[in-house]
Amino acid sequence: MLCISAFMYGCKKKDEDIIIGKWQSDRDWFEYKKDKTYSSGKDDMKMVDNFKYTMDDEKKELNMYTDMKSKTFYLRYEFKGNDTLAVRNVMSTDTTMIHFIRVK
Repeated sequence: MLCISAFMYGCKKKDEDIIIGKWQSDRDWFEYKKDKTYSSGKDDMKMVDNFKYTMDDEKKELNMYTDMKSKTFYLRYEFKGNDTLAVRNVMSTDTTMIHFIRVK
């Protein structure tokens, strides 16, 4: 039983691996890359390109940086299966999660 537990734990993907790819809600999208940068936009328009992000998978916090000091996004996140990323702004009193679906 111990071997099975160790095997299952060893095979579990880290959040930083799971997030790699493109995620989309109604019109907004984010694309997280292996080099710890992201791009984002609305519909077909790219609004942010190649800015850094950090993840803390123990605290479930995702920090997305921009070129403006006051525009860093501090998000709480959770994965729902392999195809849904739910996020909310840590700085807001609104605890509603916004869902993004993996598109690639």
